[in-house]
Amino acid sequence: MHLGHRKTCRVCGSSALTPVINLGEQHLQGSFV
Repeated sequence: MHLGHRKTCRVCGSSALTPVINLGEQHLQGSFV
């Protein structure tokens, strides 16, 4: 799996993106503990 940051809108291709939510650093896990 490749993770990256999107720099353009998937719908219209615009690069004028505005951050909406930031969850910070998250650990990858396979199930809920």
